[in-house]
Amino acid sequence: MSRYSGFDKSRFGKFLAGKGFYGVLAACLVGAGAAAWVIADKTIHSITGAEENPTPSRQSSEEPGGLPSSRAAEQKTPGIAVSPSSPSAAFVSPSSQEASSPPPEPFEQPALLPESPTPSYIMPVADTVFNPYSGSELVKDETLDKWHTHKGMDIRAALGTPVRAVADGTVTHVGDDAMWGRVVEITHEDGSLSRCCGLAAETSVIEGDIVLAGDTVGLVGDTNLAEAALEPHLHFEFLQNGVPVDSLEAMGLLRIVED
Repeated sequence: MSRYSGFDKSRFGKFLAGKGFYGVLAACLVGAGAAAWVIADKTIHSITGAEENPTPSRQSSEEPGGLPSSRAAEQKTPGIAVSPSSPSAAFVSPSSQEASSPPPEPFEQPALLPESPTPSYIMPVADTVFNPYSGSELVKDETLDKWHTHKGMDIRAALGTPVRAVADGTVTHVGDDAMWGRVVEITHEDGSLSRCCGLAAETSVIEGDIVLAGDTVGLVGDTNLAEAALEPHLHFEFLQNGVPVDSLEAMGLLRIVED
C-alpha cells in the first residue's frame, strides 16, 4: 500500500464529513436547475415558432379565396352575415329577415275584354237576288245608261213587301236620299251597318229604336230613282268599318242563296 493511501482517504473522509459535502450538493442542484431551464426554453421556442409559422396542414384548411375554413363556415351558416369591410360577423335572425320583407302582392288575373258578339243574319226579304254586289267590277246601269260599280244587291220583291231587320241592332238613320229614296240604316252589335233603300215613305221605325232580327222596319216602295228602270225590288247594302262589302258573303248567307 502507498504511503499516500491512508492520507488521501482520511482527508477525503474528513472533507465529506465537513462543509465540502454541502458544496457538492449545491453544485448538483445548480446543474440540475440549469438543465431544466434549457429544456423549458427549447420547449417555449418550439411552441412560439409553430404559431408564427403555420404548418402546411393549417394553410391547406383555408378556402380557395384565402378565407379560413372557420370563416367560410360562418358565411355558409344560415343567419350569419359577414360585412365585406369588417372581419367581424353579426348574427341576423331568419325570422327578422322575413318580417322586414314585404309580403308578396296577391296575383290578380287580368280581366279579359269581352269579345264582340257575332250576330246571326237573315235576308231582309225572302226572294231572288237578281243584281248582286259587283265589288270593283263595272256593271251597266240601265236607268242612268252608264257603267259603274254596284255597291249593294238588288232583291226582287213586290211593292208593299215587309222589309225585315237582318240582325239585332239600333236604328241609326231614317231619311230620304235624292237618288236612293227612303233609307233606313241599322247598326248591329258587331259594328257592321245594314242599309235598306227604296222603301215606302212610311217606315215602321225611327232613329234610336232597338230592333231584333226579323222586326219589320218598312215596306218595299218605288222611291229608288237610281234604279227606277228595274222591276220592283229592295236595294240592300252592308258596310263594315264604313266600307260597302259583299252582303251575302259578310252575313254568311252566300251558300243559302246559291242553293
